[in-house]
Amino acid sequence: MYFARLDLEKKFQLSVVLPLVFCTFICLFYRGVQSHAHLVFSQLFTENYLLAKLFFQEQLPLSDFMIYSLPEGLWVFSLSLLGSKFYLDMGERPYNLCHLAIAFATGLECLQYFHVTDGTFDILDLGASLFFWLLALFIIEENRVLWKARPISDFRFAIFFLAFGAVYFSETL
Repeated sequence: MYFARLDLEKKFQLSVVLPLVFCTFICLFYRGVQSHAHLVFSQLFTENYLLAKLFFQEQLPLSDFMIYSLPEGLWVFSLSLLGSKFYLDMGERPYNLCHLAIAFATGLECLQYFHVTDGTFDILDLGASLFFWLLALFIIEENRVLWKARPISDFRFAIFFLAFGAVYFSETL
């Protein structure tokens, strides 16, 4: 009910931030110890972090899909929505950055498939990414006339760039 009363910009912000918060929670409390996020948090919060991690894993067990595939799909969803706010000026036609997230996720999975980078290729990761990208495209198309796209020279582009950094932060070493 509360969500329906929010203006479009607040809905957009929540649609971007809430999935990112959920993904961060999953990465911090359910993924392995060999991630950048785990290393930073274990150094900052030492025993309290490890106790909290054990608590969440025992009290709220999640499936492998929710731990490993769903976060990638939600990253793609959030970054696609956020990317829809920016474009690259490429001559006659500006290129909207809503497609950058799916290209990044697909490229990363391909690199994992060919063992060029760490990680395990998973078709479910690709499926989750594709599903959430299509969902984001539907939302973008439904609201296109209401959203104002900005060039990447806009200072807000730094937020988009930092969100991609967060994906790297959640990956394993």
